[in-house]
Amino acid sequence: MILLTMKDEKRLVVAEKVMDGTMDILEGAKVLSFSERQMYRLMAQVREKGPLGVVHGNRENQHARKYDEGMREKVLRFVGETYKDINDTHLAELLKEREALSMGRESLRRLLRGAGIAPKRKRRGKAYRRRRDRKEAFGMMIQLDASLHRWLEGLPPFTLMGGIDDATNKVWACFEESECTWGYFRLVDEIVMSDGIPLSFYTDRHTILHSPKEPSVEEQLNGSCALTQFGRACQELGIAMIKAHSPQAKGRIERLWGTFQDRLVVEMRLAAIKTREEANLFLKQFLLRYNAQFAVAPKERGSVFRKRPPIQKVDRILCIKETRTVKQDHTVSFEGRTLQIPRSSKWVSIAKQKVTILQLQEGLLEVWYKEQKVLSLSDKGAEEMMEKYKNQKTQLSTREIDSKEIEQLQDAA
Repeated sequence: MILLTMKDEKRLVVAEKVMDGTMDILEGAKVLSFSERQMYRLMAQVREKGPLGVVHGNRENQHARKYDEGMREKVLRFVGETYKDINDTHLAELLKEREALSMGRESLRRLLRGAGIAPKRKRRGKAYRRRRDRKEAFGMMIQLDASLHRWLEGLPPFTLMGGIDDATNKVWACFEESECTWGYFRLVDEIVMSDGIPLSFYTDRHTILHSPKEPSVEEQLNGSCALTQFGRACQELGIAMIKAHSPQAKGRIERLWGTFQDRLVVEMRLAAIKTREEANLFLKQFLLRYNAQFAVAPKERGSVFRKRPPIQKVDRILCIKETRTVKQDHTVSFEGRTLQIPRSSKWVSIAKQKVTILQLQEGLLEVWYKEQKVLSLSDKGAEEMMEKYKNQKTQLSTREIDSKEIEQLQDAA
């Protein structure tokens, strides 16, 4: 027994009326949205097979490309054992790449839902939002953000810091312990060294990126505003900083975190990554494949990235810079440490003058005066210098010595 659908019943009724002569064949074709030739074929099928003539010949036949039960059971076994908690699209790719099981995403979705396996993420109702067109060229704007997540099983959550080009979807990223100034410096250093200096960064209003302080009187007179260390570095590189006032405004990188929390976590688990250092090495290979697969062509050919300055200059921009006043004994304080500035033949004294202290990524400290380096030492050297200075002060306070000995002690420091 084959049940007729409402469409089948309508065709049967019209065909019978045409054959009975109560309806013209052209009228019947018009009612069914058929051509005259299709109507003749339908009537021939009804005369030959009766009511079954209106039923499609493939009804209840198995599709020639239907997956056999063995393959379906194999897929469900893999999903239950090895490939747990993976979204449908990524799962289809992994099964094809690693297990040589080729199944379309929609077929896989029907199989999993039919077996009672819920999707990884539930769909939410979409709100109306106005589309913002992509930037026209590669390097016009890069969206920056950070995502705190449990990226590796068995380890506490740590942070993935990344940027995505608005025109092409190219991604740069690195793992850090937390969202911090040094993490953003390392990310920008990777962007600058690989492609050059972009025109602008699009970020949220995090205080690492944008200072919440009100501008000082001097800054107001100069027409400037208070800057964080990151904001100062971007200003020196000539990169504009644009604030996003909602997560939806920088939706491109927010969606990227959802994708990476799906794909990257699974890929690192399958690659048996155990530490953050290993994760950073794996991330470089992952980004090469990801950018090759998901990057898009910009509206305008060519890049607007500017040529980067020499590496030494980049290192002295992407660093912590502080201004200090030199004391009478030619020392400056920095992060609880005392740094002794040595004697120089270029000047008699720089006491009460302003100097700039640079804390570089390699753990080096440098003191600059009028664009000339007057001191350079490692963090360890700074600790030794502070200890030596304390000892000298103690000696000076416990016994009387002449001015010549004081100068000798300062020179030795």
